[in-house]
Amino acid sequence: MSAEGADPVMRAITHAVTSHTLTADQAIIFLASIAAHENDLGVTAAHSWGDVAQEISSLIHSGAITAAQAQADIDNAVASQLLTSAQSSALWAAVTGHGGHNKAV
Repeated sequence: MSAEGADPVMRAITHAVTSHTLTADQAIIFLASIAAHENDLGVTAAHSWGDVAQEISSLIHSGAITAAQAQADIDNAVASQLLTSAQSSALWAAVTGHGGHNKAV
């Protein structure tokens, strides 16, 4: 998953998934929440869409979740009004930019 030198929040998410504290589905929703509220939370560039997308892509590439499951989780985030459809599209575009769509485990 995320590189060891990555942002501490992303490392914590990786650790939570690998230690089974969070499911990969829960991690996707948490990451979507970070992306959706980055401006509200005063989040810095360290937690940018790119970092969130990279973490989602890492979860896919590690086999923790499939690309289809991640997309379904992002779609559910829209249905629950966590993300707008525009945010969902932007997030998934960023994930696919990191190659996250290429591995359907």
